Amino acid sequence: MCSYSYCLPVVEKVFRSFNESCGSLRSLRDSQSNMAPKDIMTNSHAKSILNAMNSLRKSNTLCDITLRVENTDFPAHRIVLAACSDYFCAMFTSELAEKGSLLLIFKD
Repeated sequence: MCSYSYCLPVVEKVFRSFNESCGSLRSLRDSQSNMAPKDIMTNSHAKSILNAMNSLRKSNTLCDITLRVENTDFPAHRIVLAACSDYFCAMFTSELAEKGSLLLIFKD
């Protein structure tokens, strides 16, 4: 398995290209989020949640999907991918074949 310093740029490139190709879901999600109070979550609470999710990911706990990039596997949480990427949100909430897949393979 490779180090994050080597693999992270590749994963970021994949995410960046997916986000560039899917823009409409974010505007829909943002318009719906205006209905919720903005002051419910503080920065420290958000940071605590992200740290907890990262710890779970690192220990491969509750991960429900694996991303394979250049023969390297990255365990992940669908909910986090969908929240951060329009591409993954569309993939996991539509009738695409990948919706129920446990492994997604990305080729450069």
